[in-house]
Amino acid sequence: YLNGCEHPTELRLLTSPGQLAPVGELAEGYERWTAEHNGGCRTVNIYVYAAPSDDVRRALRSWWSAEQQLAVGPQPDAWIPDSSAEIAAVRADAARLSTPLPMTADPQPVAYSPLVVATSLASVPVAGPDRQRVFPAETPWSGVPARLTALGLGLIRPDPGTSIVGTLATAALYADQGATQAKLIEQMIERSLDSGGYPLDNDAAALCRYRTAAGAQGAPPRVALVMSEQTMVRYNQGHPLGGECSVHVELTVGQQLQALYPTGTPSLDISLVRFDWDRGATQPAAGETGRLERWLRGAVARQRQFRIGG
Repeated sequence: YLNGCEHPTELRLLTSPGQLAPVGELAEGYERWTAEHNGGCRTVNIYVYAAPSDDVRRALRSWWSAEQQLAVGPQPDAWIPDSSAEIAAVRADAARLSTPLPMTADPQPVAYSPLVVATSLASVPVAGPDRQRVFPAETPWSGVPARLTALGLGLIRPDPGTSIVGTLATAALYADQGATQAKLIEQMIERSLDSGGYPLDNDAAALCRYRTAAGAQGAPPRVALVMSEQTMVRYNQGHPLGGECSVHVELTVGQQLQALYPTGTPSLDISLVRFDWDRGATQPAAGETGRLERWLRGAVARQRQFRIGG
């Protein structure tokens, strides 16, 4: 192999489309770390790829058949989903169908990211220090739509059909709401999506549209967006968002988003799921996935994009 190094272990790491960029950065960081602790020779080469959770569930039900490998990608050695809710859905499928799962152990969360309602304070029609009090204390999620309406702001939520952020946000927004009020919330979201040309997709795709619109009109759009705190931090740091927003940008403080935390906000809990496709046989990637999981606990803290310990 190159420079006298042994060939590194090949590790296939699956994640969600919305986490592809940050997980890719973590994978590169881990590769560099192994080289720093192994005489300049990295011990692993990580292939990071993405698939929606429904595709992952379908592939797992077939024990990642050859057909699913063509449709989704190779059998993963590890998986970083958006939330443990997706792991629970996989386990429910296995129980319902009485099929085994290739998971090696119950994954434990390595980090958390609460859901937030994010907006630019420049778009809030309140002057001075009152801008910092966009939501009165103890505003619940069910009170968010009315408060945004009073401020003249629209509401952008990721697609609950494909995004766990959208699913959790919908449950929080609908809490204690009747059918009529729930319909009004959906109409508000639909108007906001349509008027701003926002895609019905994940939070990163919505933010890309927000960034593009803000640049085109020279001012932040008058909307608030539901997203994970991690996604908002990455946006404020200028990280690529994917799609048309694939380059790093520098944002001024005035262009950055402010997180609003309604009471009882749900969180994404980030875990690394390890797979054993050979049912107990020794695999070269098995040791690396264990070391990667331990390394992640420190790496996500250093990134300051997640929270550790809830």
